[in-house]
Amino acid sequence: MPDNGSVTADTNVRRKPLVSIIVPCYNCRNFVAEAIESALAQTYENIEIVVVDDGSTDGSPVIAQGYPVQFVQETHCGVSAARNRGVRASSGEYLVFLDSDDRLLPNAVSAGLAALEQNPHCGMAVGAHNLTTPSGECIVTRFKPVPLRDGYELLLRSNFIESTSSVMFRRSCFSSDAVFRANLRGAEDYDVYLRVARVSPVCCHSEIVAEYRLHSSNASHNTRMMLSNTLAVLSQQWPIARRSLRYILAFLYGSMAWRRKYGRKLTADIATSKTILPPQEERAVWWLLARSYPAGIPVVLISRMLPKNLVNSMLQGHEDTQAHGAMPKSDLARP
Repeated sequence: MPDNGSVTADTNVRRKPLVSIIVPCYNCRNFVAEAIESALAQTYENIEIVVVDDGSTDGSPVIAQGYPVQFVQETHCGVSAARNRGVRASSGEYLVFLDSDDRLLPNAVSAGLAALEQNPHCGMAVGAHNLTTPSGECIVTRFKPVPLRDGYELLLRSNFIESTSSVMFRRSCFSSDAVFRANLRGAEDYDVYLRVARVSPVCCHSEIVAEYRLHSSNASHNTRMMLSNTLAVLSQQWPIARRSLRYILAFLYGSMAWRRKYGRKLTADIATSKTILPPQEERAVWWLLARSYPAGIPVVLISRMLPKNLVNSMLQGHEDTQAHGAMPKSDLARP
């Protein structure tokens, strides 16, 4: 029979809150093992790992099922549907969404949980993260503002969070199963941050908790999609933002910053593209540029009168002066 000390210790372990790490995966066989292993390596013990395969065809499910995780397989519906399926399949009081090409550092769960327990009024805790090369080498560390005065105001200005894997959420933040909105591909994370932050305070801590891998398959390389969806996400906040002068100013700044960031990139994409689009698609691109970044129109028109190699050189130099940081996969770095 165990002594009283052992009984007390076992009881304390059982009382630790359960944290669910949800890993959506689609054709990510080169990275998914590292993601799962980083979740298994957490210093905090009471976790469950839910891997949701979103209809992979590259052998990712075989790799994932080789680990002690809860495995869920779905038809291909996108990362939002996979994350939402993971929420339904999980039981944790706290949620971490780990992209299958990213990694958690061993202290990620313990640091996020400590921050939320110290700030019981907050809905999510955000830690620092490293941007890495495809091979996992650190490029730069992104620290978050500590202390954070008003997370909602800062999110209206920019997506300062950047990496979904650096966030721990309370499950109570989500009133329904539809946590992530599938129609906002590339900006679904930003949408969730804003929806949580407008009803619950956000806290940040200085511990580095995640590694965010940059590679050619990142969703943010689709400039048209990112421009359209990011502005759509921000515009949905106007009914809330207009109630406060501070929020109005933050909203206007954010709108201009996103238009400038993606508008410049879209201008460069159009000016340097060698692909001839179908008439309907070309009209849609021009209409998007006219609505979102009209300053790009004369640049494109002038570029068509110049040699392509000169245009490429000029626009590449312009982009280099604008992009001091790397471009994350799904939400983009701050504008």
